[in-house]
Amino acid sequence: MTDAPAASLTAEGPVARLTLERPQARNALSRAMAEALDGALERLATMEETRAVVVAGRGRSFCAGADISEMPTLAPAEAEALAGRWQRIMDGFAALPQVTIAAVQGHALGGGLMLAIAQDLRVAEASARFGLPEVTLGFNPGYGIARLSALRACGRSSVSRATGPSAVRLAAGASVTRAAASRRSRA
Repeated sequence: MTDAPAASLTAEGPVARLTLERPQARNALSRAMAEALDGALERLATMEETRAVVVAGRGRSFCAGADISEMPTLAPAEAEALAGRWQRIMDGFAALPQVTIAAVQGHALGGGLMLAIAQDLRVAEASARFGLPEVTLGFNPGYGIARLSALRACGRSSVSRATGPSAVRLAAGASVTRAAASRRSRA
């Protein structure tokens, strides 16, 4: 019997969907997930008809970050190599020729947040929760933290590149309108 894939890649017309397939572990970033995402990146790089890639998680979470159940099994050199691999994977998403979109539901924590940030755009459900819990344990966030500071500028320029400057104004207005409505409903 073979294990279920850690991620699946499907394409329909110009849109591909990359789904993290570990809902029982909240789509935690395991070594098997790294292997699956490496393979998906290789395939996506050759899919010339694909114009957009939606990255999502199956189940209640987008991605809960590193699979901590694997950590005790890693020697220090293996842990360092794995962190480097994750950095290359995040860079690989950022380098894809397609527009990439993180469809975030539930948790996007640690490495899961970095995965969302590595995409050109992020769309979040109301259930989405973003965070870097490793900082509460005294660890620096890894593989992609530099993108966090540039997130706002990068996201807006990507929207503009993909849809034109008027869509950026519309999206910004819609966000302000939703935020105002949310505040009114809580009052």
